Amino acid sequence: MDKKTLKSSVIMWGVLLGGMLWFAVKLAMSYEIGITFEQFKQNFMINAANIFYFKAAEHTAAFVVVVVVIWLVLLSNYLFRAGLYMHGKEHGSAGFANLRELQRKYVQDENIILSQNLSIGLDMYRHQHNLNILVVGGSGSGKGRGFCIPGLISNTPDLSYVCSDPKGEALRSTGHALEKMGYVVRVLNLIDMKNSMRYNPFRYLRKDSDVISLITNFIQNTTPKDAHNSDPFWEKAEIALLQALMFYLWYEAPSNEQNFAMMAEMLRYAEVREKDENHKSPLDMLFEELKHKNPNHIACRQYDMYKLAAGKTAKSILVMAGVSLSLFGIEEVIELTSEDELRFSDLAEKKVALFCITSDCDPSFDWLASMLYTQMFQELEYIADNRPDGRLARHVRFILDEYANISISSGQSNDGGQKVLSTCRSRNFSMNIVIQNIAQLKGLFKDTWENITGCCDVMLYLGGNEQSTHRYVADELSKATIRYDTYGKSANNLNTNINITGRELMTPGEIRELDRKDCIVLIANEKPIIDRKYDLMKHPNINLAQQGGAPPYYYRRDRNKAA
Repeated sequence: MDKKTLKSSVIMWGVLLGGMLWFAVKLAMSYEIGITFEQFKQNFMINAANIFYFKAAEHTAAFVVVVVVIWLVLLSNYLFRAGLYMHGKEHGSAGFANLRELQRKYVQDENIILSQNLSIGLDMYRHQHNLNILVVGGSGSGKGRGFCIPGLISNTPDLSYVCSDPKGEALRSTGHALEKMGYVVRVLNLIDMKNSMRYNPFRYLRKDSDVISLITNFIQNTTPKDAHNSDPFWEKAEIALLQALMFYLWYEAPSNEQNFAMMAEMLRYAEVREKDENHKSPLDMLFEELKHKNPNHIACRQYDMYKLAAGKTAKSILVMAGVSLSLFGIEEVIELTSEDELRFSDLAEKKVALFCITSDCDPSFDWLASMLYTQMFQELEYIADNRPDGRLARHVRFILDEYANISISSGQSNDGGQKVLSTCRSRNFSMNIVIQNIAQLKGLFKDTWENITGCCDVMLYLGGNEQSTHRYVADELSKATIRYDTYGKSANNLNTNINITGRELMTPGEIRELDRKDCIVLIANEKPIIDRKYDLMKHPNINLAQQGGAPPYYYRRDRNKAA
């Protein structure tokens, strides 16, 4: 029994009890021993006419007891039948929510826009939901105009943004608006590196395990997905060598030499001679010198693991490591990773909007974006865990457009940030995952894709033409009980029968035919709604965005200064 039905039932049975008690008292006032039925009837009519007149009579208690017993018998029968039968819900109780009720429950002073008439507040303790949002919509369905951009130009004082930005469209549209609203705009541009802030992964290393995670992430994301190596030895040996180089620089080198380009430079001094296994290269001598000073140095231990390989094998490992670091021979990449200007910690302390611009057709530098997100999550977790309340001082919202093209690691596995997704609520940050269809999730995470959907308390469906997505949304909407009539004719009689059956609230076909201006919003523990997609042109700050007439925003390194 739902809350509405329970409330109406309590009112109904309370009114019935009151009426029966009134009737019992009036009967007691009218009854006297020895009178005829006609006299009793006349007395009752007189007493009933005076509705609010009551007095205690000799038999009042007896009449009241009898009436209460009758009421209890009726109530018990009702409760038994209510628990046994679910009228109107025999085949399912799905239905659409009341928009005003959802607004009262979820809309606050500071919100994340979901649709034209519904938002969800940033105070997660009030509505008891996380702010992880799964946005599903095909090409041209309005993922940018209806969700990403409206959120970025909403002046929310207690919010910082991290936005994955394929082609840089979000930055061009919202950069000026964000700066006028007091945000510091920071940009990692992997398309035009000359006009990008610099990002050095070394600056976010805090402990030895961070080095291990970073190198593992680097190897996983620079290795082609279709490259299958049945023997894990090669990858592990390459990882050991690269870890040795990174540990050496992190512990022994000056700050200006702690970068990936210097790792590539060190590797140039490595040499293996197949016919002379006793040959020592300049790199070998460098590590021997370090080992002489500190025999237990972690860099030396990792280097010794690599050196266990024989001449030909060691040479192959060197080649693999050299190929992985070859991108750090490009001048633009060397400059990009030489220093760090992104300062992740500022996200938790002041109004910052950080954009990561990637190419939607050339994945050559996507591994840098993967490093960025992986280290950013680690840094925010570290900051939150070292605060007394275990939470960031301000909420950080990740808007991950084209999520299927982003490789995020939790620990040492590329799981799409599933572990982060499941714990970010307690640390006061959230992930908005934007994909084109459910098939993308299934393709990326064959056995664990439902972990992604299960960690998102809100799903926003914007439309599309992919069948498994239609089926998924239909299943989420569930089934409703409907009534239908059947007609029959025998002789001169026309018979009508009323029947009940179940059907999906919306079939996959109906979901496919959803109006292009509409969207479906599903919030955990609530019935769904169909509402209009958010109209960007009606946003109160649209005049600050490119779509509202403002000039496009471009970050220029020679003009913009890291703030």
